Amino acid sequence: MNAAMAAGDFQPTKSADRVCQLLAALAEHGSMTHAEIAQRLSIPKSSVTGLINTLEAHHFIARDESGRRYMLGPQILTLAQQYMAGLDLARIGQPVVDELMRESGESTALSIASGPDIVVVAKANCDQPLQRTMQLGERAPMYATAGGKAILAFLPPAEIERLVPKDLPPVTPRTLKTRRALLKELAEIRAGQLAYSREELIPGIFAVGVPVLGAHGAPVASLSVAVPSVRFTPKHEAHIAAAMRRAADTLSGRFGYRKATVPGAKHAA
Repeated sequence: MNAAMAAGDFQPTKSADRVCQLLAALAEHGSMTHAEIAQRLSIPKSSVTGLINTLEAHHFIARDESGRRYMLGPQILTLAQQYMAGLDLARIGQPVVDELMRESGESTALSIASGPDIVVVAKANCDQPLQRTMQLGERAPMYATAGGKAILAFLPPAEIERLVPKDLPPVTPRTLKTRRALLKELAEIRAGQLAYSREELIPGIFAVGVPVLGAHGAPVASLSVAVPSVRFTPKHEAHIAAAMRRAADTLSGRFGYRKATVPGAKHAA
């Protein structure tokens, strides 16, 4: 055992803490020199050398073309991909769906895109005598649903064009009729309004939707709350909107989204 180890300089807990600090610093700054790392971690350059050599050997960090600056290495991406692949959306989302149902008092669903449709992967039905009953595996056209619109709004224009026909097949008399009308709503959603389906899928049912965003801001799913029109008062709508923003923030955060809030809630006209 050398003097540094005897003095506790490389105690396992301290070393692990320094590894975490180093990786976090590189993530924040993009790249750093040996001296910058030592200054940031407030440790001797000799200690930094040991950390760098170990992490570089295992590809957790790498050098830039100059060989003088260090950045995160390919093993970080491998771990991130394995983490994301291992996430079970329904399992992670179910507690959030349950809580949103309790807060809103209305039936709630978590849905994903499947071609031009959305599919319910987690749900919580309320115990109101009059309710919209959600079913696992239920499918519906994205353009006729609040959850579908919430996802569409954050897709690239070319993807929207691929998924949505110019003339929209009607589901109810209140379904939007054209892609042009839908695009106008999607722009409003991107600008901060929640997504709405105003009896466009089921007569007598209003729905509110919000996207669940991933690490790069792309939609991975959506949350929606369905309300019978007789209960969809401005006061109830505002209460639901606030609960949905909190739920979407929580679930988006679990998928790596770091913005303070996800698109929020101007009230429907």
